Amino acid sequence: MTHEDTVMSMKQLAEINSNMPPEAKYGEVFEVIADKQAEISFKAGFKYALEGAVIEGGYQSVKKAGIREVVKWIEANYPIGTSKWQAQLKVWDIK
Repeated sequence: MTHEDTVMSMKQLAEINSNMPPEAKYGEVFEVIADKQAEISFKAGFKYALEGAVIEGGYQSVKKAGIREVVKWIEANYPIGTSKWQAQLKVWDIK
């Protein structure tokens, strides 16, 4: 897996930004971008984990490891910190 598999392009970012209403606050725009980025990242991470599970035989542990890697990258590059994000981390048993 390469970073191109997990990172939103500048074109996608610009499209999201241009589709937001003019009165949207920075946090609202950021939340939409974070949701879209998470969708891209988690799909790539899940695919990577699934491929590893087929090879390694431990689907659940590999899936969790894949999610953990994606979460680590997102937090390093796009710290979210919303209560919605924190709740999802608990669902995944990440934090």
